[in-house]
Formats: sequence, C-alpha cells, structure tokens
Amino acid sequence: MQNNGSWTLTRVGTYSNVKNDLNFKYMHEIVGEVAGKFENLDKDTIVIHELKEDDNHIAYGVVIAYSATEGMAVFVGDLWNDSGAGYLLSTTAKTDDVTVTAGMIATDFVKQTASITLAPAKLTFPEATEGYGEQTPLTVTVNNMGTVDTGSLNITLSGNNDDCFTVTPDAIDNIGTDSSNGASFKVKPNAGLPAGTYTATVTVSGTKVVSRSIDVSFTVTASPSTPVVIIVPDDTADTTDPAKNPETGDNSTHLLWAVMASSALCAAALLFSSRRRGEEMQ
Repeated sequence: MQNNGSWTLTRVGTYSNVKNDLNFKYMHEIVGEVAGKFENLDKDTIVIHELKEDDNHIAYGVVIAYSATEGMAVFVGDLWNDSGAGYLLSTTAKTDDVTVTAGMIATDFVKQTASITLAPAKLTFPEATEGYGEQTPLTVTVNNMGTVDTGSLNITLSGNNDDCFTVTPDAIDNIGTDSSNGASFKVKPNAGLPAGTYTATVTVSGTKVVSRSIDVSFTVTASPSTPVVIIVPDDTADTTDPAKNPETGDNSTHLLWAVMASSALCAAALLFSSRRRGEEMQ
C-alpha cells in the first residue's frame, strides 16, 4: 500500500539514552532483534529515529537500510496500527516492488544536496599593452562538496564587460560525489581590447545546486609614446651667390631642428651652420 504524505525521520538518540524516557511498545524487542541480525551489535549503540506524518508522531524505530542516492530507507517501527512493522520510505512515489538489502543502520539523516565550490575565488589576468594578441587562459576548478551528483551545470558571463571575455567550455555534464571527480573550465580576455580595465562575473549554475560566482578582471595599458622628429628649414642661404645673403655676406645654411613628443611638450632648436669652404662649424 502506498501512502503519499509529508513524512519525516528525525534522530532521537541512541537506545541507551532514550530507552527509559520514551514510551516504547515493541522497541525493546525490535532493537534486540536488529542487534542480533547485524553481527551482534551492542543494542545500546543503535540509533532510534522518530517517524512523523505531517508533523504528527507515528512511531519510533530503527532504519535498517537506506540509499542516499535513491532516496529510500527501510524503517522498522515499534507501533504502526498497534503492531510492529517494517516499511519502505521513499522521497519519490513507487509503483513497483522494491528490494533493498539491509546493510547500513542509519545514525542520522541529512538532506541530500549537491554543493559546488569554485577555485580560485577570483581571477586577475596579467596586464597587457595595447596591440596585444591572444592571452593565456586561466583555469577555474569546480568541485562537488555535496552528497549527490550535480547534474548538468551552465557557465555564463555577466557584468559590465561580459563580452570582453570568453569561457571554454560553457557547460559541464555532471560532477559526481567522488572528491576526485572535479571539473574545470578556462577563462581568457579577448584579444585587441583598447586601453582600460575590464571586469565581469563568471557564474556556474544548475537545477540541483546553489549557483556560485567569481569575479574576473583584466587591464590594458596605453602604448608608450613614440617621439617624432620634424626637420624644418628656417633660414637658408644661397651657397653659390653671396649677394643673395647681404646680411652675413657668407654662404652659410641655417636649419631649425624641432623635436616633438606626443606625450610631453618638448621642443629643441638646433642651429647648424656649414660653410661651403673650410671645416669650421658654428
């Protein structure tokens, strides 16, 4: 018979701690029987659970087998319809017979969840200069710290500059509960960004887990200034006809050299004289 409802199991304590405090009808016999079946366990160490339906007491008993991954437990209660009985409790409805092999006596029950962690906690890429090329991607590791598989996970970018980064891959099929079964993905800034600081958030999410996020940042610096030298003829004397230079009466040539840099106001004027005859420079 199947009875759908809000059923809960709560740890009460070890048999030695509760046997004199709770009103058991058949529990003493049940605990003794279970202890004998499980390789002569000390019955005082067996843990007693309370079964409730819609927060109403149903029975005290012992969980003689359970499957965390399938969400099932076999509960032997001291009072159910005025008799001791064993029942299969399941987190999902069952329409067929189920066989469960006794082998683990539950000491406590914890909600079965998948819980992921991301490492490192944030990513900061090395600075690059304008005109840079492909950058080396950084790796993010995803681990499952929960008690069930994660199921499929999606990896997305958001934030001010989410279009300036790339994640590979953008999904993870599943991460099991084995600690060695972690997964990873890579993040890198896109090539050719202009000077500035770029930030985004990477989020890993799924239907069975609480989403986790890390921040990423990347800075591009401006290219160094390149000095520009411009030669401007200023006062040119004819080198063949002194009459064309009546002020000096010589045939010297004067050139103004102006040195300018885009990053600073810098100018210098150099006056070179060369004489057509002789080696004197002034």
